[in-house]
Amino acid sequence: MVLCLAMHPTAYVLAVGRHDGTTDLVDISNGSVICAMAGDGTPAVSALFDPTGGRLYVGHYSGALRVFDYPSGKLVHELTVADAIKVLCSMGRSTRLALGIADGSLMVLDTVSYRLVGRRDDLFLVNGLAWLTGSDELVSVSRDLFVRRWSADLDLLGEVTAHSRSIKVICASPDGRHWATAGYDAEVMIWSHNGLVARCKGHDLPGVAALSWLDSRTLVSGGWDCTLKVWDIAGECHGTVSLDERKEGLRHDIVHIAVDEPAGRFAEPRTAGVLR
Repeated sequence: MVLCLAMHPTAYVLAVGRHDGTTDLVDISNGSVICAMAGDGTPAVSALFDPTGGRLYVGHYSGALRVFDYPSGKLVHELTVADAIKVLCSMGRSTRLALGIADGSLMVLDTVSYRLVGRRDDLFLVNGLAWLTGSDELVSVSRDLFVRRWSADLDLLGEVTAHSRSIKVICASPDGRHWATAGYDAEVMIWSHNGLVARCKGHDLPGVAALSWLDSRTLVSGGWDCTLKVWDIAGECHGTVSLDERKEGLRHDIVHIAVDEPAGRFAEPRTAGVLR
């Protein structure tokens, strides 16, 4: 079972973390496995390439963080925290990496010395993190329904709540001016520094697990109702694609969306979705 994905920033390569703890580097153009990297025997639940693409970070259910070289796949460092590493987030172009931990802690790792340089506790299961490029702030979402903004040093800058059930995912727009959240209440919410911008309704329960921005004004959401929806910044839906391919009564839920930038390394935007 695939549990996490990470898109390489400059190559058409995807890191695929699996339930058995292994992580594969996959050439998306032809589906071939470039190399397979061993885990610690527990599920690989989060993965992230650094902004240069030279390092791949993989977080495990055990609390192990394994750092691999790209493209060799060689293990270059490993450390362990107290609980499962639910989410990883690069803090801009700095040498800092944010970790959301299942025990409710938020940590910042210096990726040169591999020392923890910041920590906050009692956040009740951090499910998602996003970095705001325009203001150099970190945003976290948790099961306690709060959306929190942090400075790079983890000073709390503000917290808001509008969701009625656990928040599963967060995604920041490319310009860093807006961020979207979604979860088990099936609502997609768009935020700015001024507060809630839009409530996007249209997905069915049990909720939404995947978000990605096509550009700074256009958002895509993927729900457990097996649909992709396209929203503008005002919360208007501009299209729905159903991916409900039922077989023997089973439904395949959308749990991850990855989008390449149109002005990036490819001639046109391509979207990859993972169905569970």
